[in-house]
Amino acid sequence: MENVDTNNPSYVVYKWKRSKEVKSSFDKLYSLIPDENITYFQCIIKSVWTSAKHNKITKNMEAFTYAVINCVLNDAYDGVKVEDGYIQDKMEDYLVCN
Repeated sequence: MENVDTNNPSYVVYKWKRSKEVKSSFDKLYSLIPDENITYFQCIIKSVWTSAKHNKITKNMEAFTYAVINCVLNDAYDGVKVEDGYIQDKMEDYLVCN
């Protein structure tokens, strides 16, 4: 997957978020990884949170990870810059639903 960051012009981020590769990655976030008993989301959590490797995954860890992934991959959110208000809203959404 091509890299983008907050230094890229908005049209580059717009195009990237709407690419088939990014949409596919976002859509299969909760799918099982082939030949493993873990979802892509769970794999991301384990690679990001050191304590998750010891099965100490909290709901807040999951919610924060969900919020950041939404910020970066979801084409409904313009840009890739992680902003507090958006992260807090998405964390609340996750915690209410899970």
